[in-house]
Amino acid sequence: MLLLSLASAPAWAAPSAEDDIQTLEAMDRVQAAAAEKAAPSVVQITVERSPATKRELSQTDRMRLGLRGYVPNGYYARPDGPVTGVVIAPGLVATSEWNLAGEGAVEVTDHLGRTFSAERVGRDEALRVALLRVMDKGALKPLERSTHSIRPGRSLLLLARNPGGALTLTRGIVSGLSRERGAAFTHSCRTSYGNVGGALLDLEGNLLGVAVRHDDRARQGQSSGVGFGARLSRILPNLEALAKGEVIPAPPRAFLGIGLDQRYTGDGVRVGRVIEGTAAQKVGIRPGDVILVFNSVKIEHFNQLVEEILKLAVGTEIIVTVKRGDEEIDYTVQLGVRPEDQKKK
Repeated sequence: MLLLSLASAPAWAAPSAEDDIQTLEAMDRVQAAAAEKAAPSVVQITVERSPATKRELSQTDRMRLGLRGYVPNGYYARPDGPVTGVVIAPGLVATSEWNLAGEGAVEVTDHLGRTFSAERVGRDEALRVALLRVMDKGALKPLERSTHSIRPGRSLLLLARNPGGALTLTRGIVSGLSRERGAAFTHSCRTSYGNVGGALLDLEGNLLGVAVRHDDRARQGQSSGVGFGARLSRILPNLEALAKGEVIPAPPRAFLGIGLDQRYTGDGVRVGRVIEGTAAQKVGIRPGDVILVFNSVKIEHFNQLVEEILKLAVGTEIIVTVKRGDEEIDYTVQLGVRPEDQKKK
């Protein structure tokens, strides 16, 4: 009887190559329609740069990048060339804060090739978003806002413009939430200097967020497999203030207060030095200690430790487990403020 039932049951057939092609063609149509809808609101921004936007590298920067020996600071520079922005409200264009670094003149070119003068207004340092005001307020069409929530696994599109003004489109998914203490989300759309500042869209072509290079310590010319996005829902509450030219400061970043022993190659992070007056020094962490666990997370290397620290707010109390000789010690640590953030006050 069992054999009869199995024999009479309908056989499951794997999708054919034709089915796969039809699925891909359907996705192509969805993406093309979304891009066509959003295209009038995705603009090219030309910023007068002389010289290229450079930045100095601190010792912490170098450790995060895994740099040893001499590397010229000029290598870590914003290259010349136009960038991308998205019309977020009448007369207002949002883009990555770093795209507008400097004080040179700014112009915006729309999908029809029309060029408009623009001025820098406000910026949100936590979101890494900056705002431009286009002088002709009615010339550019704001992008329709998405009603979808941002959640892991949601498909999204990154629409931008290349140096010639043509559209570029990359597809990915939302891969993580609450990065930088909720200021950003991560996505898998391929990012580069050219498309950062572009529009992150749902599959209907509506705006979910703005692509931002949240960590501007990346090597020149890098294309990353992980991008960062500023949520539209985080930008809009401060839009009026930004349009008035306000600068919304980023909250101070948490700081443990240790330096890496770069000679160490084992698991964890061996402390090379402890900075006086910091959280690590106050609880008794010493040079030579190996940090094994930070806030219940097993630590394998220094970059991971830095990322775990930056997820937390100043004043957060956590447990750090270190190995000293053959002994493991748990320290209760209240994180302090990074020295460079103290200087900004």
